[in-house]
Amino acid sequence: MRRFRPWCLAAGALFATGCIESKMVIHLTPDGSGTIISEDFFSPQATTMMTQFGAALAGTGTTAAASDPLAIFKDQIERKTKELGGRARLVKQEPATNATGWAGFRLTYAFDDIRQVSLPVGGSDAEPEDDDSKKPETFRVEFERGRPAVLRLLPPSTAAKPAEAPPTAAPSPDANNAQMAAMMAPMMAGMRMAMEIRVDGTIVSAEGADVSADRRSVTLLDVAVDKLLGNAQAMQLMMNKGLSDSEKSRQLKQLNIAGVTITDPNRPIVIKFE
Repeated sequence: MRRFRPWCLAAGALFATGCIESKMVIHLTPDGSGTIISEDFFSPQATTMMTQFGAALAGTGTTAAASDPLAIFKDQIERKTKELGGRARLVKQEPATNATGWAGFRLTYAFDDIRQVSLPVGGSDAEPEDDDSKKPETFRVEFERGRPAVLRLLPPSTAAKPAEAPPTAAPSPDANNAQMAAMMAPMMAGMRMAMEIRVDGTIVSAEGADVSADRRSVTLLDVAVDKLLGNAQAMQLMMNKGLSDSEKSRQLKQLNIAGVTITDPNRPIVIKFE
């Protein structure tokens, strides 16, 4: 099954039967330590499929796992923990339900040094990758204690240099694009990926990311995926397997689609707070 990213359509059974709402919030203190709250919710169709699949693997032929929500999502929880690089300690896991009734889980991690945590460019990942040898792109993290404290999220080493010109204009949506969008709309309804950094203090300045009104957090990613369907260029980007996550992210940002907030991972993000 393909890794899900907000700009990359997954061609797997989980994606085809339901949607995912995922959010990761990194809470950071001035000394560089902190916690991560990661939430993932799955549509009823996806939850049912995972329950049945888990029961089949166990050889029970039943859906007994439905009584244990964390057992249903065991593989997704293990994958997310591995994705953070192994230095973020999983201190709490609990079943959870979102506002629309989708079942899922909430994970709480603790870390001593933000520089030792792998922060994924495309947000948190709850799905497996086709090729396990292909690691997700992550920011290079630097941190300086002080007043103000300074957090730098640098482009991943594999990121391509920004192009001098914007992406080539795509043709206007034709009948095929419209038909594809109509077909995918029910599957993508409610699908959302979000990632933010919330500081213990006040943000003095931030480069490369949006600051909240209370100056306590910055948004790295907030994508309502169904908002992409009406844009022909976005559809082409999602289907392009030849581009890296960071390059797709950069081009998607240039499209300025309503309902899509995303940072350019090819440019440093610098947050100062005290």
